[in-house]
Amino acid sequence: FEPLTQLAWRNSELDFASLDALLGSLALPPPQTGLARGNDATDHITLEALSRDPDVQRLAEGRSRVRLLWEACQVPDFRKLADDSHIKLTAQIFTHLATAGTLPKDWVAQSLAGLGRIDGDLDTLMARLASIRVWSYIAARADWVADAGEFQAEARRAEDAVSDALHESLTARFVDRRAAHLMRRLDDTAEELLSAVTRRGEVVVEGHHVGKVLGFAFEPEAGSEDEEQRKLVLRAARRALSTEIPRRVTALEQAKDEAFALTSANRITWTYHPGFNTPVGLGDAAEIARLRPGPEASKPQIEVLPTEFLDGAQRERIRVRLAAWIESHIGRELGAIAKVEAKAAEEGALRGPAYQLRESLGLAPGATERAVAPELRQKLKVIGVRAGRYALYLPEVMKPRPMALRAQLWALLRNIETPSLPGGGLVAIAPPADWPPGFAEAMGWLPAGSMLLRLDVAERIAAEIGFLTRRAPAMLPGDLASRLGLKADALPAALEAMGFRLLPGGDLPEGHQGPPTPTRIGLPRNEAPHQQRGPRRPQGGRPHGEHRAQGDRPQGERGAGDHPPGDRPRGDRPQGERRGERRDWQQRRGPRPDQPQAQPTEGAPPPIAAEAGAEGVPAPEARPEEQPRREQPRDDRRDQRQGQRPGGGQWQGKRPDRPRQDGDGPRRDDRGPRRPREERVSLPPMPKADSPFAVLAKLLRKD
Repeated sequence: FEPLTQLAWRNSELDFASLDALLGSLALPPPQTGLARGNDATDHITLEALSRDPDVQRLAEGRSRVRLLWEACQVPDFRKLADDSHIKLTAQIFTHLATAGTLPKDWVAQSLAGLGRIDGDLDTLMARLASIRVWSYIAARADWVADAGEFQAEARRAEDAVSDALHESLTARFVDRRAAHLMRRLDDTAEELLSAVTRRGEVVVEGHHVGKVLGFAFEPEAGSEDEEQRKLVLRAARRALSTEIPRRVTALEQAKDEAFALTSANRITWTYHPGFNTPVGLGDAAEIARLRPGPEASKPQIEVLPTEFLDGAQRERIRVRLAAWIESHIGRELGAIAKVEAKAAEEGALRGPAYQLRESLGLAPGATERAVAPELRQKLKVIGVRAGRYALYLPEVMKPRPMALRAQLWALLRNIETPSLPGGGLVAIAPPADWPPGFAEAMGWLPAGSMLLRLDVAERIAAEIGFLTRRAPAMLPGDLASRLGLKADALPAALEAMGFRLLPGGDLPEGHQGPPTPTRIGLPRNEAPHQQRGPRRPQGGRPHGEHRAQGDRPQGERGAGDHPPGDRPRGDRPQGERRGERRDWQQRRGPRPDQPQAQPTEGAPPPIAAEAGAEGVPAPEARPEEQPRREQPRDDRRDQRQGQRPGGGQWQGKRPDRPRQDGDGPRRDDRGPRRPREERVSLPPMPKADSPFAVLAKLLRKD
C-alpha cells in the first residue's frame, strides 16, 4: 500500500460565543503539517446556509442558542436530494426548539404518518425509507420530543413496512431479469452455461443463484414460486449439476464410515464436504437413503431417496456402499450375536439358542428353566449367553447404543415409528404410554406390577433370592426395594411378577412369646421344595412272599419317583420306610427269647414266621461275630427282598438258596438268640424320691 501523507482534519474546539465565532472556529486551518482540511460536511454547509437567514440570526443569540443551532444542523441528511429541503427541515426544528423548547407533537405525528405508505415504485420507496430514518434520528432525542418512546416505535413500524415492500420489489425485478437472461442463454445451445456449485452447495448459473444442492437433491430458490420460473430454474440446474452429481457419487463411494449416520426416522445421512482431508463432522449433512424391512431384523434393505439427477447405475453404486456401511454398523453394535453364532457352530446343541438370539436381536423373552437343561445352560454361559428365569439374552445388548439400534430395527420390522427409550442408568421405570405391546420385553424390561424392571438387574436379584429360598422362606433383605429402584408399596407386586411371594411378619399368636416374626420371602406354594413321601407301611410289615405292586409297568422300567441303581442320594429314603424295614426284619428274626410272642388279633393277617419255624429247616449255627462280613449291593438285596432277581425280573416260585461263601456275615434270620438281660449294659439307677431331680420330674409329669 502507498503511504499516507495527509489526514483530513476539522477543529473540535468550537467557539459558541456567537454565530460568526462558530463559523470561524470551523474554518481554522490545521495546526501542524500532515493535516489538511477536508471537504465541508453536511452540518457545516447547513450552518452556513442558516446563518444567512434573518429569522435564524435573530433567534441565535447567546451561547446556548448557538449550541442549539449547531445540534439542529447535525441532523443527518439521508435523503440526499441536492436541494434545500434538508435546510428547511433544520430551520423548522431550530425555530420550534428556540421558541417552545420541544417539537410540536402533532407535527411529528403527521410527518411519520405520511411515511408509512408502501405504494409506489422502487425510487419512491427508497426516498420514503430515507425520510423515515431521518425522523427516527429526531425521535431518538428525548430532550426534543415529548413521548419520545411512542414516536420511536411508530418510526420503527413504518421503517419495517417500507423495507419489506422495497425488498419484494427488488426481488421481483431481479427474478424477472434472471429469468429473461437464463431464457436467452438456455435457448442458445451453441455455448455452454457458466455454472458452478459453491462450497456451501449453492448452485450459480451465469452469475445467478438458482438454488442449493443437498446430497443428491436440488432445492430451487424460495422466490421461484411461478411454475414457469421453476421449470426454467430446473433446466439451468440440470446443466450446472451435470458434472457435480457424478463427482459426488464417487466421493460417497470413497467416504469413510464416520461420514454416514442413521437417524431416528430410519434415514441415512451423508456428511459431504468438497475439500480434501476434511475433519469428520464438518460439511453439509443430507438424507440420501432410508431403510426398509428385510428378510431378518438384522438385515434391513437400502432404498435410495428419489431424485431426478441420478440414473440407475449411480443409484446402484450408492446402494451397494450404504449396504456395506449398514452391515458393518450393525456388526459393530451387535457383534456379540455373531460371536455367539461362531462359537455355537462347533456343537449342535448350541445352534438352536444361537439362532433364536439372532432372530430376536440378542434377547428372546420367556422363561428358560424348562426349555434349557442344566448342562446346556452351563455351556451357554461359557460362550456368553445367559439363560435366565425370564429371558435368553446376551448382556452386551443391554448397553445404551446396542439397545437404541435394536429398538430401531424392531420398529422397522413392524413398520412403526421407533419408540423413545429411557435414559441410561435407570433400573425401574413406569411403562411409557407410547410403547407398543411387546416392545418392553424385547428391549429388556420386565413387567413387574405397575413398573418395568431392567432384565439384567431382575435376573441377578432373582438368582440371589432363589438361592436364599431354595429350602425354605428366608428373611427379606432390607435393601431389596432400593436395589430394584422401587418404593416399598410396589415391592410385593414386583416380587410376585418375578415369581416369588412375600410373607408378611407380625406379632406372635396369643400364648406365644418371642420377638415379632420378620417379613420373609419365598417361592410360590406350587414351587416350594418338598419330598415325595409314600404311604407308611403297616406295623407288621409285608407278609412273607408279598411283593411290591408294579401294575402294568414292564420289567426293568422305573416308576415316578424311583431312582436308578446306585444314583439314589444318601438319606433320600423316607424315615417311615426305614422304620418299616426294621420292623420287617425284626419280625423275620422272630420274638425275643425273654419276651412273650404277641397273639394276632382277629381279622389281622398272620405274622411272618421265621424261616426256621415256617420252613421246618433248623437254624444254622451262628458264626462268630468277629468274622468279616462281605457287603452286598443295596439294590441286589432290595430286589431279593421284593422277590426279584438282582439283574431284573422275578423269581419263579420259591427263591433259591445261594450257597454261603467265605466272608459272608450271619444271616438276619440266623444270628442266634439275643443276649440275656443280665449281660446287657445297665442304665444308671433312678434318683431317690426325695431328691430334687425326682421332685422336678413329678412336676413335669403333672404339667
